[in-house]
Amino acid sequence: MRRLKMNKEAKFYHFVLVLSGFSEPNESIENALFEAGCDDALLICRDNVPYLEFDRQATNFEKAVFSAIFDVESANIGAKVLQVKPEEKNIELKNSKSVLNNIKEQFNASLSRNHHLGELLAK
Repeated sequence: MRRLKMNKEAKFYHFVLVLSGFSEPNESIENALFEAGCDDALLICRDNVPYLEFDRQATNFEKAVFSAIFDVESANIGAKVLQVKPEEKNIELKNSKSVLNNIKEQFNASLSRNHHLGELLAK
């Protein structure tokens, strides 16, 4: 299980990842997510849509989200992240769109260049 080294400025961020790739959780999926590092998330399925509700420790919101996405993709269960739903207190409302757009742009750019998400976490 991979964990980022935390400094004194690390704090917890609460957010939800909306997933695709499966519609019902089972023990195999839960174990794979746990072993991939999603031990700080609760797996929920509502109307056949899977969600992971995270309380992730990181130095900033973007790194928390990127590390969670990396862990989900590393679980090798065929899940894809469709959407990130942040808790409002994680980001200032005036900056929320720019922060989320930045995450989306970096994530999409990393996928289009076939870069590993781990490279983005090291920044």
